[in-house]
Amino acid sequence: VGGGYDVMTCLKQYTALERLEESEVWKCYNCKQNCRAYKKIDLWSTPDVLCVQFKRFSSTDDRCDKVRHSRRRKVDVLVEYPEFLDLSAMVIGDQAGSAAAAGSSSSNSVSCKYDLIGVVQHTGDLSTGHYTSRAKVQSDILRSQSSSSKWFEFNDKVVKPLPHGPGASTKNAYMLFYQRRGKEMRHGGVKAAQEGEWKRATRGVKPASS
Repeated sequence: VGGGYDVMTCLKQYTALERLEESEVWKCYNCKQNCRAYKKIDLWSTPDVLCVQFKRFSSTDDRCDKVRHSRRRKVDVLVEYPEFLDLSAMVIGDQAGSAAAAGSSSSNSVSCKYDLIGVVQHTGDLSTGHYTSRAKVQSDILRSQSSSSKWFEFNDKVVKPLPHGPGASTKNAYMLFYQRRGKEMRHGGVKAAQEGEWKRATRGVKPASS
């Protein structure tokens, strides 16, 4: 993607009508001719926890003196990501049916509104780098903690509270995690995973001050 993009713009571009290239011609069942067909991706339903991964690595082929060289690079483009995401206008399926199949007692349509709960960041290049994460921890997991912050940065053994939330969007963002609004976390799911990660990350470690 180019500059000036945000998550919604990327999703709209991902689901836009696209015409196949000459190298991807498709044989029509009616006229039996090879043609440049159109394809489109739609969202039928969305999960309780939405994972968005940016394509941060790309490769291009260059030819020099009839020799083919492959060049790989990291894509350091800033994509703005909001703390709130509404996919209502993009989902075409019946999410109420999905909720019933999942055992939901509600007869209403499942919400397509999401809140940001985690960001995985990568610094460095293709040959070397480092991963950190920023996550929103459930309040009941923090009962024994003195910090009032719900957002924390996890950097190896250093756990740092983020009193002002996840912070501004950064070009180091690699993966985003959104939770469906109004959906309770259940043990065995995201809540249990967060609690386990919190215990492992803070075992014998004194959180850094903000």
